[in-house]
Amino acid sequence: MFDKEAMKWYSRRRVIHLGGRTNPEAMAHRQRYEDWDRAALSYLATCRPEYLIIGPDVHRWLGRQRWLIEEVHRVFLEDRVHIWENPQVVYRINWQAYDLVYGQAR
Repeated sequence: MFDKEAMKWYSRRRVIHLGGRTNPEAMAHRQRYEDWDRAALSYLATCRPEYLIIGPDVHRWLGRQRWLIEEVHRVFLEDRVHIWENPQVVYRINWQAYDLVYGQAR
């Protein structure tokens, strides 16, 4: 089981994979932007999840947007087979702040 699939299984919530593994429509946003994080933000704005779980070293720009995300929880796992980046950080997304900066998503 990979990290995203494990999160989906244990949380019993819908999980969006920014790389498109579970939702290929994310790749359309990736083709529109050269920057991976801005493509991810564009895609997230279309589905508006309440939480975001990322490795901040992979999504560096997105992880620094403190006006948009608030850290809720940080997880360090010893098992490097099931998760490839430590830590995994859970953020709450402030969509009201996003709408003020980028305008309401349609």
